[in-house]
Amino acid sequence: MTGLEPLRHVIIEIATLITDDNLNVIAEGPDLVIHASPEQMAEMGDFVTEMHTKSGLIDAVATSTVTTEEAETQTLAFLKDEPPVIVDWLPWNHTFGGNHNIGLTLYNGGSMYLDEGKPMPGGIEETVRNLREISPTVYFNVPKGYESLLPYLRADSHLRKKFFARLHAMFFSGAALSPYVWSALDALAVQETGARVPMLTGLGATETAPTAANSPIFVQKKAFAM
Repeated sequence: MTGLEPLRHVIIEIATLITDDNLNVIAEGPDLVIHASPEQMAEMGDFVTEMHTKSGLIDAVATSTVTTEEAETQTLAFLKDEPPVIVDWLPWNHTFGGNHNIGLTLYNGGSMYLDEGKPMPGGIEETVRNLREISPTVYFNVPKGYESLLPYLRADSHLRKKFFARLHAMFFSGAALSPYVWSALDALAVQETGARVPMLTGLGATETAPTAANSPIFVQKKAFAM
């Protein structure tokens, strides 16, 4: 990044390594330099400017034609191989869902199923009914949504099988995801598929726009108290 303040600074390079619990590399994503305007680059402090000058990143940013959106798409490489299928209540209620999630689906030629449920009593039941019919490839929810869904995933083998059948990643934001809920989801994924499903999150002005920074995959759960 050009700095550590999301409202001022931008991402200018992204690389991805996926490891197991022992940090053995199991997959490697692209290493991408993202274009930034001179005005955006001028927001760098002296320390960052010196660091990126020595590495050659400043010159690489100037010549890059890769946008942030293109970098996100290339980094989440599974979206290239399989168009996303998303079951989501967020577009009804949140600009992140209405812009990022629908935009992600349209950009990658995927399918968006708008869920009329909500993560609350009287609403989660509709979400469960939808997820018993449709297997998402990426699942977006708030921490309370995962917590509300958890007892149903435990009790309903058909729902569990359908939910994890082709799920490549889960995403949460808006609050901290309880380590108890996260660990339980990991355990259910392993029970159903033999492997954990990557859990992603991000930081940004979610009431007005998508994220400014995203997490690495399989990070330590205790790191999140957003």
